[in-house]
Amino acid sequence: FGGALTAGISYTTVPGLGGPGLQGIPSDLIISDNVIEGFFDRTAFTGSAIKLRGDAAGNNPLRDVKVTGNTTRESGISSFDEMSEFLISGNTLDGHFPGNVNPGYGIQLATNVDGKPNRGVVISNLLKRFGSGIVLLGTEANGRPTDIRISDNYLTQIVKTQDQRADTFVGIGSKAIGLDFCENIQISDNSVSTMGTALDNSDTPIPLVGNCWPIAVYCRNSSQIDMIGNSLSRIESM
Repeated sequence: FGGALTAGISYTTVPGLGGPGLQGIPSDLIISDNVIEGFFDRTAFTGSAIKLRGDAAGNNPLRDVKVTGNTTRESGISSFDEMSEFLISGNTLDGHFPGNVNPGYGIQLATNVDGKPNRGVVISNLLKRFGSGIVLLGTEANGRPTDIRISDNYLTQIVKTQDQRADTFVGIGSKAIGLDFCENIQISDNSVSTMGTALDNSDTPIPLVGNCWPIAVYCRNSSQIDMIGNSLSRIESM
């Protein structure tokens, strides 16, 4: 796949026929072993290789989702709305495109008006050359991502430049792992290295213009966060 479309693989649940909307909820949705190139709009700075979300009416959350063994180039994985009992494992995500890195998130799991991500595992993924790595985003109004384990991931060459630093989740700087409005999250045995710089495919440093404030793990507006056995090295500002 390639080009500036918004997603390489996109899945949205369909509306139910009534009641709580249990009709249409996927069982054992599996997205595995794909190679997806592109799907990052370099003008609008949007796009995902794999994009998941519940239906707009909020009747059908995603459940029993497995995203495993995929390889993406230029863009990553995103989910919005309710998603539970999920596994994101063994994926290789590379945000590099010629002359730069994707300034967005490698894996983004976000709350929306229709629900929140909960009861899931993000494990044994390789992420490199993104503005930020694995990010869980909740809101006070719509709910907090809960009961999620982020474990045994390897994150490297995570870097984003910006003119000024701001006291907001987005504006604080580049994050290998970031949480905003989350609860009961375990961050364990991840390896984070070489933040603040990135190399191209010829191992030549990518010239980045602007300031960089890398943070290995950043938690904001969150509670019950356990951090165990993570390895952090070469976190460099410029």
